[in-house]
Amino acid sequence: MKRRVWVMTLMMLAGAAGAVQGKATWVKKSQAHDPSIKNCLDCHTAATKITAADLKLNARGEFLMEKKKKTANASEIDLAWLKDYKTPDAKK
Repeated sequence: MKRRVWVMTLMMLAGAAGAVQGKATWVKKSQAHDPSIKNCLDCHTAATKITAADLKLNARGEFLMEKKKKTANASEIDLAWLKDYKTPDAKK
């Protein structure tokens, strides 16, 4: 019984570490195309999500999702699209 709990705990920790590491990789790759990107909040409105329905995007994140929809055969977001993103002018 104790072994089962221990194994399940390790599996949960490994899964959480993999998710965090994957997102950190996205931030690093994004910085290669847009040096102003500092963390997940540069595309998302919250640093964490529980389900896909909880995913909230800001203007940059919405831009990437729209670009994915408009690009033929795009199965996932291409971070090189960040070069095309224009920051909305706050003084409008």
